Amino acid sequence: MSTVGKYRVRKKNLIGMRCIYHESCSMIKSKRLKALMGEHIPVYCDGDFQQCARVKLKVAGKIVPIMLLPDGKMIIISKKKTSVVNYSTD
Repeated sequence: MSTVGKYRVRKKNLIGMRCIYHESCSMIKSKRLKALMGEHIPVYCDGDFQQCARVKLKVAGKIVPIMLLPDGKMIIISKKKTSVVNYSTD
């Protein structure tokens, strides 16, 4: 058994399982942000969600930045362009 947040699940069942925070994730709720996530959804949200930077922060009881991508990079939107930069979750 493994614990993810308040959930106890069998470790072998975690891969390929939808993220337990999928319904409450601000990236998924926002159509604009969801569009920016692209390839992250099958990899993290519908795949190995334990590796998601957003899940790691939530489980640790930390604030999850709205623009944080599952791979730990941050989306920066300005009037001129949209950028993706590395973000430290430590």
